[in-house]
Amino acid sequence: MFKSIPVVMKLKAFFISGWLLTGLSLCCIGQKGYQGTLITKFGDTLTGFIAFKIDKPNDEMIEITTTSTVATTTGNGSTSKTRETGGAKINAGIINYIKIGDSVYYFRDVKVKNQTSKYDRNMCLRLTTGSLRNGIFQIGNSNNPEKAVISLPGKNNTYLVSPQDDYYAQTSGWCILEYSDCNPLKQKIREKQTGYTWTSEMPLAKRLELWRNWILEYENCTK
Repeated sequence: MFKSIPVVMKLKAFFISGWLLTGLSLCCIGQKGYQGTLITKFGDTLTGFIAFKIDKPNDEMIEITTTSTVATTTGNGSTSKTRETGGAKINAGIINYIKIGDSVYYFRDVKVKNQTSKYDRNMCLRLTTGSLRNGIFQIGNSNNPEKAVISLPGKNNTYLVSPQDDYYAQTSGWCILEYSDCNPLKQKIREKQTGYTWTSEMPLAKRLELWRNWILEYENCTK
């Protein structure tokens, strides 16, 4: 009934013959997921139904179901076609990104606001400004500033922070450390020049606007 064949390098995959397709499809309909493409950090590509939560924490393993049509030539020279469905569970840590339609998503851990060491694991994020190491992301499909999170160049970019966290909201002084390898930007923040400082009273949307400017300046900085 089952046969194992390599689908993704270093990943275990299973394939199920076409006559079990209906049962598997009914199983997958109950899952929350999307038709799309998954790219691993090894450079492998899988296209199919990807089961994940787009705006909530995800498990360590992300499941993808793929379907293909295999043509077989019979003894009398005729050709028969069989639909084969395969599946793989892939650790989120080795997924480079997934693409759903025109949107690209990354799995990252996001620090829970005002919690020292608590994280929402494997959140699904879109990069909207900057780079993976130094950028602003939105959770899921949201464009709400309340759903924005930040990747800082001085930190491990698999762990992102919320601009609403008290530590980041009250002052911009911490940025001197985060952007320390870009001297012009660091100096402007240190001197609290206009556009390079804020207080907790500044609205979130305005702080994000300043942050975008810093990110782009840092990206173009000669280090």
